[in-house]
Amino acid sequence: LLYSKDFDNVCDPFAGHNSRMELCVRANRNYYGQDLSHEFVEFNKAQAKELKKNHPELTIELYEGSSVDLQMPDSFGDFTLTSPPYWDIEYYGAETEQLGNYKHYDNFLHELGKIAKENYRVLKRGAYCVWFINDFRKSKKILINATCHPNLRLARFLFRVPERVGLSRLRLTFSGSPYVRALPLPAPHSLPRSPCHATPYCPMIRAPHLRRHSPFPASH
Repeated sequence: LLYSKDFDNVCDPFAGHNSRMELCVRANRNYYGQDLSHEFVEFNKAQAKELKKNHPELTIELYEGSSVDLQMPDSFGDFTLTSPPYWDIEYYGAETEQLGNYKHYDNFLHELGKIAKENYRVLKRGAYCVWFINDFRKSKKILINATCHPNLRLARFLFRVPERVGLSRLRLTFSGSPYVRALPLPAPHSLPRSPCHATPYCPMIRAPHLRRHSPFPASH
């Protein structure tokens, strides 16, 4: 939230439970969240009513539906703080359209790219965007969630300040510009007992000041 200011509009395409909503409101930001899960949205609406009692000057809007089609206008948001799903290793709702229902990881990532494009659409030019992502283990294999980075690039975002939470090393690869992308270096000999690594990371990405064409098909 250091990349935003009081009363900025924070757009969250993966609202999930209310943790980021509460964080944003308590930090004096307007919050606009969307999630496919009816269960999660209803839970968040109840929490939002309580938050509004202490923060009546702020706006909290929650939308139910797939984030492939965000119910927010173009160039509306000042910042994004969100956490996309880890494919099918956690419960995100009973809806058949949930990303975790894709049988192949590549298909999951492709759909994630469409949501990245929508996230780009709703942000103002020059706005920053943070997605908390993580590597995870499935069927004794480590799936590198950083592979969603190319989809974020295709959605027209620029990678500006890659950061990692924790002490794990980063491999930084320059892409012919001052922007870099961060890929983790997992240690196969030290796999955690839990499905996810203990050190999530967050690519800091930015909507450029000039709009660029995206190869992802339009969702509208």
